[in-house]
Amino acid sequence: PAPAPPAEPAEGAEGAPVDVDDWAPQARPTTVVCRWVVPDFDRGRRSDAARAHRGEYHEGSFVDAAGNRWLLYYFLDGDGADNAGHVSLYLSVRDAGRLPFGWQKRATFTMAVEHASGDAARGHAKWATQVFRAAPPPAVQDWGWPKFAAHAELAARGLVG
Repeated sequence: PAPAPPAEPAEGAEGAPVDVDDWAPQARPTTVVCRWVVPDFDRGRRSDAARAHRGEYHEGSFVDAAGNRWLLYYFLDGDGADNAGHVSLYLSVRDAGRLPFGWQKRATFTMAVEHASGDAARGHAKWATQVFRAAPPPAVQDWGWPKFAAHAELAARGLVG
């Protein structure tokens, strides 16, 4: 289970965050593009947090056109001993515990590791569709992959050193 996300939302790429009290069930699809660079993957995966399989939230949240706030939650060396040697990656709803009863959002999302050259064949991507819902505290609404990518595969594709 993920720890509570950071307290303060950051501004996102496509829209301004909507006040939590204004959120409601949504039927229309929206798109959000989250770009994030891990500055020093090798050092990060050897960190105390990675060795203890503690996850981290990407520092900022991303906002879609409807004002929904999303966070990336990641483990550079897996989210547990069974997933060591892998990157675990999750998409999380910000403020899920503060959303009104009945709030939900169906999201189809792709998470990818892109090669610096832009060569899509050297990248690694997965996609999924998931319904995210308001969740009473201390629950966190997230979904993703415990074994998003093996370190060896990322290295073989030239994505990490």
